[in-house]
Amino acid sequence: MQGKKKINILLLSIYRNGGIRILFEYAKYLKKSGYDVRIYHTLKPYRQSENESIIRYLKRIKEKIHYLLHNGSYLKKYDYKGIRTQLVPCISDLFVRKSDVTIFTYWPIAYKLKKTFASKGVIIYLIQAYETWEASLEMLHETYRMGFVNVVTSEFLKNLLKEKSGVDSEVIMNGIDFEKYKNENKIFNKDKITIGFIDYRVEFKGTKDIISALDLIHDEYKDKIRVISFKSEVSKYPREYIEYFDNPNDETIIDIYCRCDIFISASYEEGFYLVPAEAMACKCACISTNVGAVSEYAEDGKSILFFKPGDVETLKNKIKYLIDNPEELKRISLNGYNSVREKLDWEKSVEKLISLF
Repeated sequence: MQGKKKINILLLSIYRNGGIRILFEYAKYLKKSGYDVRIYHTLKPYRQSENESIIRYLKRIKEKIHYLLHNGSYLKKYDYKGIRTQLVPCISDLFVRKSDVTIFTYWPIAYKLKKTFASKGVIIYLIQAYETWEASLEMLHETYRMGFVNVVTSEFLKNLLKEKSGVDSEVIMNGIDFEKYKNENKIFNKDKITIGFIDYRVEFKGTKDIISALDLIHDEYKDKIRVISFKSEVSKYPREYIEYFDNPNDETIIDIYCRCDIFISASYEEGFYLVPAEAMACKCACISTNVGAVSEYAEDGKSILFFKPGDVETLKNKIKYLIDNPEELKRISLNGYNSVREKLDWEKSVEKLISLF
């Protein structure tokens, strides 16, 4: 117990993605440990390149307004349990309180912290991905060298940052809330196998590859499988044989995981890759690309099946293998379930984070 030591968590916005959810989980556990935790999110978007166009800047303002209009629903979906969450015009000493520890993850915030936050205590830079999309690489790499406490979510990211920027970092794996992500009444060897995945519009998440593989097997297995998916936007590759769930909250997402026998993740790049871990915690047999930390919490052929990003043929064959071999499906499901419980413990992750204060 650390009394009322103040911790500020700085976000760009409170929207639905795994990285933001991880910071809410840290906030929840730090509050439980006795810290005074406050989350700030900003009205102002921050510069992502040296010469950002006015059109791009206005687009990001439009996105920001959308997030703010839906802020209440996002907070409810994150189930933040009374942690004070405050919208501020921008990050400055005028709007953000003094603290003993500051935690941030959105890389452009680093430039603001470097200028004005010398008095904000220990600054933890939680690097959850190598965020090269829509970013200036020179600016991004500079943030890694600013002298903050760099924390990454996988050995993969640690090695990547060392290679790209020559900086060291601490590895703290994400955890899973096993009170929520669980499936105590899993039924194996059902008449129909349920296959699930997340439908993303962004190309690097690999949705097109999943759909392509399912298209190849659907006619052969249509009487043996059902396919479900959840999404936050209109699908780029809609199929009549897929049952879709729009903008589900965490409870519905967990229910979807629990309904699935096989869960597919096909991303081309990740810093950690939370989705396969969540599905494994709900006793899904997972088929995934080997990106981010997946090989650090699961073993190919034992607790997960891997395929290379973009390799639709191999993905198709792995899906068919699990459908045709129910005992293998069960073995991989239970091994995955046990593996994430052993390796992704929130209490241990929070203890390691606290040791850096």
